[in-house]
Amino acid sequence: MNLLIFGKNLYDKSIYKKQILNRKEQEPNYSVYHLDNIDYEKLSNEIGSFDMFQEEKNVVIRKTDSKKNSEDINKLDQLISSYDNPKTNIIVDIDGNPNKSFEKTYIFKQFKIKKFDNPINPNEEISWIQKLANKHNITLDYAAAKYMSEINDFDSLNLSNEIFKISLLIEKNGSVGLNEIKKYSTSNSHQYKIFNLVDDLIMQNEYRLYYQIKNFVSSGTGFPYLVSMITRQLRILALIKSKLSAGETINKINQNLKLPSFVLNKSVEMSKQISIERIKNLSSILLEEDLRFKTESISDENIIYSLTSKFTEKN
Repeated sequence: MNLLIFGKNLYDKSIYKKQILNRKEQEPNYSVYHLDNIDYEKLSNEIGSFDMFQEEKNVVIRKTDSKKNSEDINKLDQLISSYDNPKTNIIVDIDGNPNKSFEKTYIFKQFKIKKFDNPINPNEEISWIQKLANKHNITLDYAAAKYMSEINDFDSLNLSNEIFKISLLIEKNGSVGLNEIKKYSTSNSHQYKIFNLVDDLIMQNEYRLYYQIKNFVSSGTGFPYLVSMITRQLRILALIKSKLSAGETINKINQNLKLPSFVLNKSVEMSKQISIERIKNLSSILLEEDLRFKTESISDENIIYSLTSKFTEKN
């Protein structure tokens, strides 16, 4: 069976992503290729090779750069349409929704389709925060709402409590900017779910990690979104670590990241506890489990257990 997977916000758009994803690694039962940096000759040989005694094999082609032009998809489409190999299952996994030209491809017309969208993206979160503030007769500008989104790690309950607190402290029907939010919304009042989760991940605290992942998924955000959130945090740790090794100051590093000071300090501390190699390994595990979730009938409980076990496995 050939399968096409697509949807909004499936993968984190990051500088470090290309270093992690463009490796042509071998996963169990899957040969993985990344369209951002693909060897078409090798892919052609893999798809086209046929041995009647060979077991079925799965070839996964990921497209994680939504800005990549359509030439790559067209070239891939021509290659795939040239072969009819009953022993090879092809899985095309792209970040983003197909445009009209892609809908005309052989892949889109002939493959079974699964659509996944992350339940929340940052812009939707920011809009939701502004609407919530309006209900309390206050107006948050975009920068203030964006700041609240970032420091709360999409914790809707805590956001509601913070906005209610702010509505009691400022004049009704007033406009609230970034400086006022920083004044009234302090770091000590927030619980950083992803920070805590990744901290337990780094320390390989299996018991705590299992329940944190379980609580995150059961809150309604869904497994694909959990993957993207952990990936985002790992990317930040990798970037900080590599920049510090290159001799850059923390302030200069944060000119690109633009993290609140308390978030930055916590990230710097965590980056010192993890190696680049382990970040790569964890990212590979995330991609592998993400693929299993999308292609197999697997319960939340089983995927949570599997992810926790692999994250805390002693090498």
